[in-house]
Amino acid sequence: MKIDYEVYSCIPEKGILEGILDVHRIIFDTTDGFIEKMQSKPHLLFSVAFEGSKVIGYKIGYELTNEKFYSWLWGVHPDYRHLGVASKLMNIQHRYLEKQGYKTVQTKTLNKWRSMLILNIKSGFDITNTYIDRYGILKIVLEKELTKGRRDEMSDHINYKLWTVCMIQNGDKVLLIDRQHDHFKGYIPPGGKVDFPESIMESAVREVKEETGLDVWNLKYKGLYEYVNTKALDRYMIFNYITSDFKGELLENGPEGRVVWVNIEEAYHLPMQESIRRRFPLFFQEGTFEIQVTWDQEENKEGNVAIKST
Repeated sequence: MKIDYEVYSCIPEKGILEGILDVHRIIFDTTDGFIEKMQSKPHLLFSVAFEGSKVIGYKIGYELTNEKFYSWLWGVHPDYRHLGVASKLMNIQHRYLEKQGYKTVQTKTLNKWRSMLILNIKSGFDITNTYIDRYGILKIVLEKELTKGRRDEMSDHINYKLWTVCMIQNGDKVLLIDRQHDHFKGYIPPGGKVDFPESIMESAVREVKEETGLDVWNLKYKGLYEYVNTKALDRYMIFNYITSDFKGELLENGPEGRVVWVNIEEAYHLPMQESIRRRFPLFFQEGTFEIQVTWDQEENKEGNVAIKST
């Protein structure tokens, strides 16, 4: 999936604005008065994320003074969350503001929006004030010095995310999931995100059970596949295992897709994401592997790919 980002220093054209409104409506259930509020704000700035021509996220702000900017509203379509879109929209907004000469960016949030509060703090914001608004709701005010924020991000904030993959082998066949939803389509081994505080291997066993119905044991570590984004300071690490020890009945309707046994040689001809295809043969070779993919944020695509046998 290719995600593009654009910045607009005024209200965007009709098609893009309608896309922003659609995302806003999905998140907040209404767009009543939204356009009127936009039109009343000085020096608006829109950061917008697209998949193709579809708006999947936005971040909107406006000028408070010639040195301070207010980051007002943002949202990411539920189907595109956990892909780093919100962080990238924020980074794009802040880099643009720096170039325009702003020194500080301010935002406000609520206690119930914990993910937003945490993202802001991890991105260099400090809590500077709290107050009760006219509806009796506690508001949290945060501010970030833009140049300081960049230093803090470089020194303190690296965004780690951990996943597992477990290849299950039965003779000349392997168990794959025919995944046909959201952006990650194709045949894949079972796996998923590591939940805190479980161990990485516990996560692999759990994900296999949830996605296939099988119990597995005697997992053998095969290697690491990771994405590194030096601009956004992201490091996404996928720990890969293989086993031939399993029991149980396959799920008829797995949560991630149809679960099927596939001949290993035939699997090479099935539709797969490039990240799966790249490491697929390495599961069956001696030793372990390490693959590091450097993500080109400006082009929003893979950059250098380094593959090592260990």
